[in-house]
Amino acid sequence: MVGVDEITDANCDEIGKRLSIELNSNVIITRGKKGMKAYMKDDGTFEVPTKAEEVFDVTGAGDTVISTVALAYASGADVLESCQIANLAAHVVISKFGTETSTVDEISKLL
Repeated sequence: MVGVDEITDANCDEIGKRLSIELNSNVIITRGKKGMKAYMKDDGTFEVPTKAEEVFDVTGAGDTVISTVALAYASGADVLESCQIANLAAHVVISKFGTETSTVDEISKLL
């Protein structure tokens, strides 16, 4: 959609902003151990650093972020809050072996 093979640190901002404009939507780009960036259609850009300390297995981390952002946003959190909650949920998941889940209690303990 944006004509690049890979999103890198060098082109992340350009791609995020371009997608936000073209889609007329907020765009979130996950960046592994660097956390995520959100490009807001109206409010600029913000970065959510990762909370990861020990990484055992990243399986399911992206799925966790997508589902948690969607759930938090649908429940009334704004985009920044949704990303922060998703970041904590991903922290829980990658600290376990294999495809795992995070619970509200596990996420709450990280607040």
